[in-house]
Amino acid sequence: MKKKLSLLLLLLSLFIIFFSRNLEDTGAILKDTVKRNGLVSLGNLQVTLLDLGDKVSELEVNKDIPRRISTKNSGETNEFVRLLVHPVFLDAQSITESLSLEEIAVIHSDWLKGEDGYYYYLKKLEPSKESTPIFEKINLPLRLKYGGLNLITKAEAITSESVAFVQAWWQGNTPNNETTPNLRKVYEKLNSVND
Repeated sequence: MKKKLSLLLLLLSLFIIFFSRNLEDTGAILKDTVKRNGLVSLGNLQVTLLDLGDKVSELEVNKDIPRRISTKNSGETNEFVRLLVHPVFLDAQSITESLSLEEIAVIHSDWLKGEDGYYYYLKKLEPSKESTPIFEKINLPLRLKYGGLNLITKAEAITSESVAFVQAWWQGNTPNNETTPNLRKVYEKLNSVND
């Protein structure tokens, strides 16, 4: 009986050790985790989002409010840039409403909105250069009279080498005119100026 109990305890101990080694998080308070991905970076690819303009405490409808959003190549290589700009209006009753950027701003012709929601800069951005602003002012329609506006903005960049932008942004699928005509225009423009 003692032999069976010892064997059972040994197997149980081995099971607990094996199981605990395969746990991701041990729940320890003092813990350090280092993860390394197998990504290779070519050059120093960095994009900076520039948001210039006065922060306005009181929004006024049907009045131009200066707001200039652009990007800057802070890296060492030429890059292509895209922006995700998502305006969200919060009314007086704390109800949020998603807006289209075109509803509150005039988009510069150097930027084109793709069917994926991103705005693409149609030029190659050289190191230490700034893009044309996507817009320079906003104007709120009358229906947005009471509340606040948040511009949720994200910038992404990819090297302008060959068609790396197709791999990174569209999973290697070249856009077509039938289903994604704006993305096709972006592809044609960027492909004509790539390195």
